[in-house]
Amino acid sequence: MNVFGRILGIVGVVLIVVALALLFGNIITINKLFAVASALNRSSVANPASNVMLTFGLVAIGGLLAGAGGAMLMRRRG
Repeated sequence: MNVFGRILGIVGVVLIVVALALLFGNIITINKLFAVASALNRSSVANPASNVMLTFGLVAIGGLLAGAGGAMLMRRRG
């Protein structure tokens, strides 16, 4: 069970890092879209809401997995 806890913890941390990278990419995209939309005064820009929801889902799953892995490791040691 110790190996399974470590795997869950590592996968959780990796998902959190990937989600943070996506979040920074989404912030840059949103800033670019805002600049283009305000320059053109048009509403035909793509909505990045799906990317933001994907980032939130990855952070939530990554946090749960990292927490579960950490709890499994702490319970095993104690």
